[in-house]
Amino acid sequence: MQNAFVSGLGVLGLLAIGSLANAEVVELDRRDFNDAIAGLAMHVEDFESFSAGAHQGPLQLANGLQMESNIPWIASGPNGQVLMDNFVPLTEPRTFTGFADGARYFGIDVLFGTQDEYDVAVETAAGAVLQITARRGSAFDGFFGVQITDDSIVRVTFTVVGGPGGPGGDGGGIGNYAFDNAAVDAVVAPCPEDLDGSGVVDLGDLSVVLFNFGLLGGPGDVTGDGLVDLADLSAVLFAFGQACP
Repeated sequence: MQNAFVSGLGVLGLLAIGSLANAEVVELDRRDFNDAIAGLAMHVEDFESFSAGAHQGPLQLANGLQMESNIPWIASGPNGQVLMDNFVPLTEPRTFTGFADGARYFGIDVLFGTQDEYDVAVETAAGAVLQITARRGSAFDGFFGVQITDDSIVRVTFTVVGGPGGPGGDGGGIGNYAFDNAAVDAVVAPCPEDLDGSGVVDLGDLSVVLFNFGLLGGPGDVTGDGLVDLADLSAVLFAFGQACP
């Protein structure tokens, strides 16, 4: 049995399992989360840079995370902020992945209908799972935070499971299912094959390798072995077309 536990109010069901005896998966309210990350550099996606409307899933966030969903939706929130919502159908899981090795903190603002029930699952690299079941929107207080010790987060999943009128009982839309300010303490390093920093491995990066081919180190030395050679060319070709967060 995993030494994992949850703190906070409003939890109707809880299951925590895993394989590391020393690891802990702890849910934190907003105040405790802010205290825990004091002094840490947090990487926050506020969704302000996204255009309003439907996007193709999965949605790539600026902090390296991805939100896996069939119809990621960006809309204007009640305070003018841009929120992420996916309401077709409400019962589909919304999963955050792409956590960097060593990611121990994840926090996010959430907007659920006050009568909606939903599950949250936090999974770690070693296989521990923190499962919070049948939580009510009114008990969430607009925030979810989690801390991992001696392990790393790999996946966080939110799923609407019921309400007085069925899943999403008090109607569809932003007030039922929305996210904002997704924060994580570690991000995946930019891929070394993106030599020109364009955000994608393409012909520009291939040109950098070819232009510097045979030189000792410097631009084009993807592998870091001190020489721009076939290994670097192969690395760029293998990653060709890859988007780099």
